[in-house]
Amino acid sequence: MVKRTFSLIFKNWKLFLPLLSLAFLIGLLAIGVNEESLMIINVFIVIMLWLTSIFFVRRILKKKPVRFRDGIFNAMTPFFSSLVILIVIAIQCIPIMIVIIAYSAAVETNLFGDMFYGSLFVLFALAMSALSLYLISGSLMAMVAVSAPGMYPLRALELIHEVMVGERIGFIVKLITMVLVLALIWVAVVGIGVLIELGLRNLGQYVPVTTATIFICGCFSTIYVAVYLYLYYHKILKIKD
Repeated sequence: MVKRTFSLIFKNWKLFLPLLSLAFLIGLLAIGVNEESLMIINVFIVIMLWLTSIFFVRRILKKKPVRFRDGIFNAMTPFFSSLVILIVIAIQCIPIMIVIIAYSAAVETNLFGDMFYGSLFVLFALAMSALSLYLISGSLMAMVAVSAPGMYPLRALELIHEVMVGERIGFIVKLITMVLVLALIWVAVVGIGVLIELGLRNLGQYVPVTTATIFICGCFSTIYVAVYLYLYYHKILKIKD
């Protein structure tokens, strides 16, 4: 699935490169806005990249002609439905947030100095993280399902719950593989960005190359995950939409 995803993206670079460029342009225009506005813009960028990428892949798999303009203007119809699923995902991240908060408190109270309580915390952290991962895995697929014409958020969540029976563990393994691949890309690209920025600083110039590479990696990762999950969704449902 990893190889197929890369192949599809790079074979159709005339669609995905302009999409990535548009996201970067929106990011540039957002420079200087306040934190709340920046968060809203970033959410818009994520949903735009997600829905447009899925629109492209759906058309490509059906062997129908697709233009960049078609994706931008036609793919955004399920915007609010996708936003609802994103809110659900945010709620499902609460167990992980609890772990982060608890970890800070544990460090301050030197909880890890006691092997027994430290071990209990590790078990607690693993259990809460596994719970979030289990819940989020279904909602990520619902983000794909909700892009279908006429699909509502709750129905998308119900559909994924039905079709993922017996598939969840295998899917989580695929998610972990996908994350590892993306992590390698981040290390390589952002690492190069850091080196370039340091080199420019030594020359007395400041260019936020690192920030730019982080943003680009984030946008590419959104496209990659959307394509990867749609291919998986297409495979398990054998859909013809």
